Amino acid sequence: MRNAAVAMVVSLVVVLAGASALAGTQPIKVFVPGSPPEPLVIDGSQPCYVAHGWVELESDVPDGVKPRDYLIENISLEIRIDDALIEPVNVVVRRLPVACSEYDEDAWRIAWTYRFPPRFFLGGTYTFTGTWHFPGEPPGGWSRSRDVIVVYDE
Repeated sequence: MRNAAVAMVVSLVVVLAGASALAGTQPIKVFVPGSPPEPLVIDGSQPCYVAHGWVELESDVPDGVKPRDYLIENISLEIRIDDALIEPVNVVVRRLPVACSEYDEDAWRIAWTYRFPPRFFLGGTYTFTGTWHFPGEPPGGWSRSRDVIVVYDE
């Protein structure tokens, strides 16, 4: 794993979306270290999304390189559902000033969002696999998988 100065924001979640983005959302953690190995259960009739972020300290970005460019060009997350590659619908890079984060220096966060409309999945079990790629890691990156069971109460 990268040096201790790099922190992974463990926020990869599948969320059941409610009436709006501000109300009725329920995070269901997918790839959190130490999470139970049991499959997650989601209601397939509801829209859901997978979101994950990575934090890179500004001091870890090579001199002369813009942190935003460095993150976009060097750090990526690949999500596969039953071996099918899913493209993110949104990739955002934000600066995290010291005053707004848990770090002792400025940091940058890159976040990926993958959205699925209601009834995207048929009922059944799917294996979600996240693979992270970044400099200094072995070829192929590192992965974590978790089964998600999609149910319909109709």
